[in-house]
Amino acid sequence: MMFCIVSTAPPWRLWMRRPEALAAARPQDHSPQRNHLLLWIFLLTPELTTLALAFLLQVVQFALYAIPANRDIGPGYTMSARDREPSRAMSERTARLGRAFENHFQGLILFTVAVVVVTLSGQATGFTAICAWVYLGARVLYVPAYAFGLNPWRSIVWMMSFAASIAMVVSTLI
Repeated sequence: MMFCIVSTAPPWRLWMRRPEALAAARPQDHSPQRNHLLLWIFLLTPELTTLALAFLLQVVQFALYAIPANRDIGPGYTMSARDREPSRAMSERTARLGRAFENHFQGLILFTVAVVVVTLSGQATGFTAICAWVYLGARVLYVPAYAFGLNPWRSIVWMMSFAASIAMVVSTLI
């Protein structure tokens, strides 16, 4: 499990679905001098952990795209207002990395909705945790599958991540 330290504000009710974990994590010194310093510690659910890791994957994808794009078309264009087309073309692999990067934004929005629905409804289960990890694993595999043009694997891996997000939301509705 991963721990996250947040502000001194009391936890929202939605986080109270794990009261025994929160009670064990609270500092025991409740002296008046220390009341303003008390920190609430929340246990991140597997769904929230994978969401954080998916965000970091997006950062990695940005670097995987931006570095070769700067080499291919030059920093003069990449740091400009981009009012015109670049004078040089990007390599095929760089263009694919750019499309994979943009595609992950779309997938990340849907996955974020799924995680928020599961978390706010308090319906995190082993099934939703598995779906979250399947999503993340599929998105990690998607990057090289797209970059190297591995057809039909790219589409199969994309469908796995999409299906995992859908399954998370549907599991909260039934």
